[in-house]
This record gives sequence, C-alpha cells and structure tokens, in this order.
Amino acid sequence: MIKFQKKPILVFANEPTYIRREANDKHNELTVVVAHYAIPLNRVFCQGSQALNPNVMRAAFEAAGGFQGIKFGFNRNPQAPAFTFAVKAKTERRGDDTPNQELADKIVMAKANSKACAIAKRILGAIVKYYEKEIAFMNNVCDVFNNTLNRELAYIQKV
Repeated sequence: MIKFQKKPILVFANEPTYIRREANDKHNELTVVVAHYAIPLNRVFCQGSQALNPNVMRAAFEAAGGFQGIKFGFNRNPQAPAFTFAVKAKTERRGDDTPNQELADKIVMAKANSKACAIAKRILGAIVKYYEKEIAFMNNVCDVFNNTLNRELAYIQKV
C-alpha cells in the first residue's frame, strides 16, 4: 500500500496469489505473484469520483492500454470507486543461491509493486495531461476576455 498525506492511494484490491514451482531440469525454483491493485478515486481527485467524465476515463484507459495483460478496469462501487488492475511478477532462484522462499516472496512482491507504481504513474500522468490541455484552453479563453475588456476600457477612456 502506498500512502500520500496519510491516505492510501494505491491499495491491494484483494490478497496477492503466490504460485511456487519446484526446480526441474530446465529451471530453478520459480515464484510468481498475481496481485490486484486499486487506485481509489476519492484519494486521488480532490472531488473524488465527481471529477470523472468520459474524457478522463478515455485518457486512463488509453494509458493503461500500453501495458499487456493488466486487466485494467473501473469498479462502479459508489462507496469506493477506483481504477483496478492486475500485475504479475516472477523471480527465479539463481544457480548457486541458497533456497529461501521468504526472500523470494519479498523480491517478487517488490517487482509487482514497482510494476503497479509504473502503471499508476502512467494512468495518472495521462489524466494530468488531459487537464493541462483543458487549463491551457481555458487560459486562452480568459486571455480573449482580458483583451476585449482592455479594448473596451480603452474605448471608454477615449470617449
């Protein structure tokens, strides 16, 4: 779980699933984890899920489309709306390392957490870019109003 200002912004949607494979003639011990994460919108947006519109959703889904097999989605839970996705990570014991399943579990979870952070960063970055474009457009509109105001005040001064 990752926190920002004492509030979780990346949480587990459910418990991670560990898959452990014994060593065979081709591979050493293998540990795989499948972790489902959620980005609670009430923690990410100032206005919570009220800030969502179709363009924000489109930006998030397009950003997530660059990652293979994450099963990106949006849960429609009114109490806790969130973007959800799944991450897979694996680690294999190297040739002369001593077998240590606890260490393997920690390594594979660190890999999964790093992938989850990269996905969340790209999704929220795409949403930020969308809002930056909206702000730039609104600033241009404000500039038009400001120029018109100045022109009208100058006209009043002449008259």
